[in-house]
Amino acid sequence: MAREIQEIKREITDDFVTNGDIIDAYGLAPVEENKTFNDQFSHVSVESIWFYLHADKIWLLETLFDQYREEVNEIVRTQRNHTVGWYRQTALNFQFGRELREDIAEYDNTGLSPEDIAAERIITKAAVEVMEFAEKPTLQIKVAKSDTWLNSDELAAFTAYMNEKADAGVRTSIITGEPDRLWLSIIIRHDGLVFNNNGERLFGAGVTVPDAIVAHLNNLVFNGSFFPSLLEQELMRLPGVKVATVQVAQAAPAGGTLTQFIDKYKPFTGALKIDIDNDLLVEYEII
Repeated sequence: MAREIQEIKREITDDFVTNGDIIDAYGLAPVEENKTFNDQFSHVSVESIWFYLHADKIWLLETLFDQYREEVNEIVRTQRNHTVGWYRQTALNFQFGRELREDIAEYDNTGLSPEDIAAERIITKAAVEVMEFAEKPTLQIKVAKSDTWLNSDELAAFTAYMNEKADAGVRTSIITGEPDRLWLSIIIRHDGLVFNNNGERLFGAGVTVPDAIVAHLNNLVFNGSFFPSLLEQELMRLPGVKVATVQVAQAAPAGGTLTQFIDKYKPFTGALKIDIDNDLLVEYEII
């Protein structure tokens, strides 16, 4: 992990002011006095500026190495055959309406433009987990399109595709569908300068509490857990909001019975939504 520029500079300057030849040449304080570089040189001295520029170049090099390492790790994770990461990437590579070559179970995209391929790759969200069903390991694959879920034809084609790509004997369970339902009861304690007690902004346009809640849900990682505590933190970033408290949180797969949860909730379909007109109760209180 790349070090901070100041940390790099400090290591350089510590060596500089403890070097015997440098001490003699500059007339610096003896090592025994434990004086730092900043004690003996101005921040705008030539030496200080030079060391900063040198540290900056080292920091850039270390940052590039970090990025390279991440890119290599991502390639290994997604391209090593038949790992969880490989199955996720395989799901994202599904092309609706195009058959696989029988000999290698891959698509023949000869003559297709990148735009053509992108149009056929309808799945933009995918998550793969190893689950236990009937005491047998099963790959649970959750998928969705950019703004909706797969219809029956798309699901049938995708299921056939994954059966072709999966190892022999590997069980798969594919989930796609309407986002899970979320119900919230929240108390917003505010200073009375931005909102009234109906949650309406007193002046001008801007983000309201319901807007912020919807945005928070939309920004959740696909198949990631929803934490009420993180939503509270997000709401307290709104101007005028001093304290946000999620009193009650309930959720369920679409059409299911709402169940209260405390710490977190992981959506069955990978996504979560809230009907702000019917499933959101917000009480405003001036403090």
